[in-house]
Amino acid sequence: MNPEFDVGEYSISNISWEHEGNYSCIYRFTKKPFLFSAPSDPLELLVSDPSLPRPVISLNPMEKVFVGQNFTMNCETKAKVRKFYFQRNGDEMDRPWSSYSNIAMFPIDNASRDNGGTYRCSYILLDNFTISKPSDPVEFLLTDPNLPRPAISSKPGVSVALGKLVKIRCEVNNGSFVFYLHKSGDPTKRWPMNSDKNMGQHYIRAFSLEDKGKYSCSCAVSERDFVVSEHSKTLELFLSGAVHGPVFCS
Repeated sequence: MNPEFDVGEYSISNISWEHEGNYSCIYRFTKKPFLFSAPSDPLELLVSDPSLPRPVISLNPMEKVFVGQNFTMNCETKAKVRKFYFQRNGDEMDRPWSSYSNIAMFPIDNASRDNGGTYRCSYILLDNFTISKPSDPVEFLLTDPNLPRPAISSKPGVSVALGKLVKIRCEVNNGSFVFYLHKSGDPTKRWPMNSDKNMGQHYIRAFSLEDKGKYSCSCAVSERDFVVSEHSKTLELFLSGAVHGPVFCS
């Protein structure tokens, strides 16, 4: 290696699958060239293969997890694999998850506020060091009942004409928070609202059939935006002129 005081560097250009594997290093003093250190802990060099199917990550439960509860991250693919790797907010988690099957279940007990975030997973196949591309991200939100539960409202109302502007408002009595809008049917999806202290607003510029449905909102402290309040009560938006109940014909 190319030594510089207490650091040695070795560069690999044009990396290929021949370079994957476990690496370790040793050192010796220049004045005692025949005395070597013990090897370092191994470093696993993985080479990504874009042709491998991407795994699927999911969270259990999907709907709502309170601070202090347990949850599990599942990573699944069709092939049998040697190890799964989980990432949170782009950083690799503490350790790979040995599997030797096609699924890994990573439990987290007594969830803390630090466990909220965006998760991905990837895997390496049996008997090699080839790693898949990461899964699509899944956003995990923790519910903190100590945060104020916001109230939701809309203007001009819940019955909206096609193409009209709708303003959805979410607010708490006091404090300064960031607000998010949620729509029923997609519990992991949230839209940032235009937040100003104790209020958030979201505009639907041209109301359409796809926009009708049930909405709620939540709030979070900006420094911990993956820890949210309990959702507000549900606000259901209808397309005006549509029939909302069963129709009986004679």
